[in-house]
Amino acid sequence: LHLNKPNESFSNGSNRLGIRPNIIGIGYITLNNRIHLEPSLMWGYQKKAQEFLAAVTAGYTLVRNGTTPQHILLFGVSARVKDALIPLVGYQFKTFRFMMNYDVNISSLTQASRVNGGIELSFVYMGYKPTTKNKLMIPCPRL
Repeated sequence: LHLNKPNESFSNGSNRLGIRPNIIGIGYITLNNRIHLEPSLMWGYQKKAQEFLAAVTAGYTLVRNGTTPQHILLFGVSARVKDALIPLVGYQFKTFRFMMNYDVNISSLTQASRVNGGIELSFVYMGYKPTTKNKLMIPCPRL
């Protein structure tokens, strides 16, 4: 993020944003035909500040079309280390996700924020790449 180091200033001064690299890892664990988990980790930094998030999202499949989930309820929680807890609820329709989370401050800034957080809404499109295990294999013996 911010590869061109844009100037962010409320006056005529200069306040260049630093480049902000992020490293994200997401897993997918199937527990049974209806329930899966998505653990994830994210680390990023900008200038002298850095953050680390750990999260887990659970999905409960309501409707399935063959092997492909069509409607999924999502529940989860994230933790920004030494800063916030972030509960999440959402709904997935095919490859579209609609999610809402609430960022609750638990750091030393709670005196200023009075533990008031902020609602965040997300709309996510996930690309779909068919896998060979979903395709029907017809045996064709060689003669």
